[in-house]
Amino acid sequence: MMRPRKLSGAAVPIVVLVEQFSLRLGRTVVDMTGLKGNYDIDLEWTSDEGAFPFLEGSSDRVSPPDPNGQTILDGLKEQLGLKIESRRAPVDVIVIDHIERPSAN
Repeated sequence: MMRPRKLSGAAVPIVVLVEQFSLRLGRTVVDMTGLKGNYDIDLEWTSDEGAFPFLEGSSDRVSPPDPNGQTILDGLKEQLGLKIESRRAPVDVIVIDHIERPSAN
């Protein structure tokens, strides 16, 4: 379940959790834990870092962010025992340098 400032799930593989953090933080996150299996997770934080914007027309009520509150990274460490570290590393990139419309035939 994804909500602003909350991430919950049952039987979640680490790879899915990593994908969620990549989306929420807008950065590439790589799993270096070596953990296998699925995990139940319940993570909440109070600052706006890592929160998805509201969807138009959504009926969900969410408390206002606390700029001095717990960040998503603090919550990850304190609530799930995991830590995200910033590092420089090579990554695979696909570059499209040319594109053409297909022919009519």
